[in-house]
Amino acid sequence: MHRCWQITELREHIFQSVQVPPLYHSVKSCYSRLSRTCRLFSEIALDLLWENHEGYCSLLQCLPEGTWEMDETFRIIAALRPEDWSRVLEYSKRIKCFSDIDHRDYSPVTLDVSVSEALLCLPAGSLLPNVQNLGCNSEAPLFSQLPLFIGPHLSKIFLHLGTHVWRFPTSIQIASRSPGVREIRIVEDDREPPLHWASDFVRQLSQIRRIQTTTSFNDAGWRHISRLPNLAFLVIRGSSQQVFPEANFLPPRISSESESIFAALRSLGLYQPRAAFAIALFRSLKNLQLKSLWLGLIDATSPSASTTLFQSIASACAHDHLRVLDLTLEDRTHETCSISGHTLYPLLQFHCLEHLDLSTTRGFVLDAAFIERMAQALPSIKSLSIYSHSQTPSSQHPPIASLASIARYCPSLRHMVLDVNATKFEGN
Repeated sequence: MHRCWQITELREHIFQSVQVPPLYHSVKSCYSRLSRTCRLFSEIALDLLWENHEGYCSLLQCLPEGTWEMDETFRIIAALRPEDWSRVLEYSKRIKCFSDIDHRDYSPVTLDVSVSEALLCLPAGSLLPNVQNLGCNSEAPLFSQLPLFIGPHLSKIFLHLGTHVWRFPTSIQIASRSPGVREIRIVEDDREPPLHWASDFVRQLSQIRRIQTTTSFNDAGWRHISRLPNLAFLVIRGSSQQVFPEANFLPPRISSESESIFAALRSLGLYQPRAAFAIALFRSLKNLQLKSLWLGLIDATSPSASTTLFQSIASACAHDHLRVLDLTLEDRTHETCSISGHTLYPLLQFHCLEHLDLSTTRGFVLDAAFIERMAQALPSIKSLSIYSHSQTPSSQHPPIASLASIARYCPSLRHMVLDVNATKFEGN
């Protein structure tokens, strides 16, 4: 064997670059064969083979023969001794990313209750002691035993909350085993979003930096999230809450000047909530040092709603920090009014903007004066998009000559989408 194979870093680099040969089903097949080639290859190949894993069955099949059986259901059929788990734990300690659903199986095997009972006698502290990324479904049979699978290295967790999450009287407690969780993603498919369950789950964790969720939170959940010292990224999609719990959010006043709300938040996204929710949220905030703000709001195109929304955003966010502003306003009230340039003036206070994307289903009414004022207010703009999803008369568009203001005051601009009125063009 060539001496280069004695260098651990070189073996790792070569193995990580393995491509799937034509006769192999997956790269895992390659790693499996490499692990059996020689002892020198075994450890690295096994690490890569088990690094990303889906489903419990293939792992539990490492139990001794005669202790389990599997058809459409995997079940334990004999009492397990501590040493019976040795092979399972030898492989499970290599798993860094785990999902409790095997997406490769068209008819996945279900787990019998005997598996759940056997795991209670697991000799090790955790089935997946080194897992870093975990995906789990509340409909899975082992969901209630989630603490048995995780260890201190868990940093990211994805929760799919099904229609029967209400079966669990309280959320699954994981803080004692994995206090360092940094990122949470929650997806729910219930018509009645599990606000209390999701809120209780989040409240046990204090080091969260990123939250993405399709459900919202109750008052206690929002208060906890707002005071997380490291939360930098928050995206909420499809919140069912009609109004943000403003009245109970800061009761009665911030207790001390040192206490801050969303102090570390730099990126905020709200998709599909009603405008009233976003307005109440921004009214609760002050000097929010966002760098990116994405809003996709419902019922925000009326003059009163859009004016109040833009004013509340300008009041809540620090003007010298925001770099990206993306607003999509969807109308479901069947009103016919468009958004005027005067309504957009509060947004021009963010003079450090580099990317501005405004869109609506009702259109904009803009004139040359607004275009010139916008160009002067946004000298650092690199990407500018202001467009309507419906056809609007050319009389509502700024004259094409107003583009000269943008060329004069926005030297960094590289991309622009803007409807203009070219019916009356006079050039020198």
